[in-house]
Formats: sequence, structure tokens, C-alpha cells
Amino acid sequence: MMTIKSRQLLLTFVFSGALGLGLASRSLSDDFVVDDPVTGTQTVDGDDTLTITEDGSISTTGNSENGVESTGAGNIITNNGTISTSGGSASGVYDLGTGTVITNNGTILADDDGIHGIGDNAVITNNGTI
Repeated sequence: MMTIKSRQLLLTFVFSGALGLGLASRSLSDDFVVDDPVTGTQTVDGDDTLTITEDGSISTTGNSENGVESTGAGNIITNNGTISTSGGSASGVYDLGTGTVITNNGTILADDDGIHGIGDNAVITNNGTI
């Protein structure tokens, strides 16, 4: 016969084991909208969507301070506003991900590359100004 204490211990063990096997955790995608001026690097890290609206902007200052950094797989980045960087080796969009879709309908001003895509299978469309 199990006591309440031994049942709690067993449940804790089973739940901890499921977490260890990755059964109780999963990766979630995030949707981000920048509709006002934002200072600092914005990061998408897998199955995320980032939209910069016409009123939105991202600006960074400093060496290697990219406007947007993309890692992981399946990110979607759409710029309808402005991305600007000031500093050496600072790209507007820096993509390390796989299968990232980047669409620029706005303006990207960068001291380094406007869009630096070194990830695999990136799709980049520019309808704006870089």
C-alpha cells in the first residue's frame, strides 16, 4: 500500500523523467511586432516571426551590434520600417539560421552588410532600400 508521501515521490520521479526525455517540453514559436522605435538587437531563434511595421524601427550602436539576429530554423523576418546600425561589423540583418525568409519592403542602413546571410537555404527578397 502506497502512502501519500510515496505517491508524491513517485509522481515527482515520473514527471522528472519525462522532462529529462523531452516528453514534457517543446519548443514554441514566437511572433514579434516592432511598431515603435526600438533600440538594441532583436533576436529570433527558430520558427519565429518578426515584423517591423512602417512606424517601427530598430537601431543599434556599437561594433558587431546587428539590428536583427536570426538563429535556428524557419524564421520569417519582414521589414516594412527601418533597420539602422552604427558600428563596425554591424549588419542590419545577420542570419545564421536555416531556411530563414527575409523580406525588406522598408529601409536598411548598416555600416556593414545590409543583410548578411550565412545560414542554409535562406530566401531574401528586397523591395525596399538597402
